[in-house]
Amino acid sequence: MHATFDKSHRWAVVLAGGDGTQLQELTRRISGDKRPKQFCPFFGGRSLLDNTRERIAPIFRKDKTAFALARAHECFYRSHLADVREGCRVIQPANRGTAVAMALSLRVVTEQDGDAVVAFFPSDHHYLDNSAFREHAEFALNQIEEYPHCLLILGAEASVVRHK
Repeated sequence: MHATFDKSHRWAVVLAGGDGTQLQELTRRISGDKRPKQFCPFFGGRSLLDNTRERIAPIFRKDKTAFALARAHECFYRSHLADVREGCRVIQPANRGTAVAMALSLRVVTEQDGDAVVAFFPSDHHYLDNSAFREHAEFALNQIEEYPHCLLILGAEASVVRHK
């Protein structure tokens, strides 16, 4: 048990290996190809993956942020993740779902840091208030660091914003 937790053991895993089939028609209209939604430039030329990286960057060190990916999407993530070291790219031969991506990522992270506290973040979501997101994520991390033998799941209520 950690009496005072060393925050250098915080790791983020960004889940970015999904195929994005539900919005494929929309992403094809925007990008002209079959890219999954996390790689599509929905917001001023920035992808959902780019936005996720920006949202969590103040909480996690860059060298402690891993990405769960599918090899088939390499042409889409190569430029987005050019600055990410190889040990932080968890590449599955094929998309086998979220649970497999999480398990493989945990193995890769704990091989690098046996005391890691790992938080998972989907890369295909949009949040209007990044500050509130970070505040809640920090709260959750502090809780799990206080109770290291527990699992904590933090969710957000989905809403639809309609533009007039």
